[in-house]
Amino acid sequence: FLDLAKAHQWQTVQQELRAHPELINVQPSQRWSALHQAAAADDVAAVAMLLHFDADPTLRNRDHETPLELTGSFEVASLLAPEWAAEQQRL
Repeated sequence: FLDLAKAHQWQTVQQELRAHPELINVQPSQRWSALHQAAAADDVAAVAMLLHFDADPTLRNRDHETPLELTGSFEVASLLAPEWAAEQQRL
């Protein structure tokens, strides 16, 4: 499952999650979760899909990074942390 996410094969990831929703937050040895992969790729659609399956945006990888810390996209950040995004827009 995580190898599919690492390869950005989001359609297959989605199919796997439909069959096995318990995979959504797996992180063996604190690897990047699927949400880490999508956020780092700045893939808005993939992040939205994973959040729909209840991906946890607060999970940290072995380097103690959350998906929010890996994205360079304001739109992805807005999905991961709506309160943070709203505050940024007020600044």
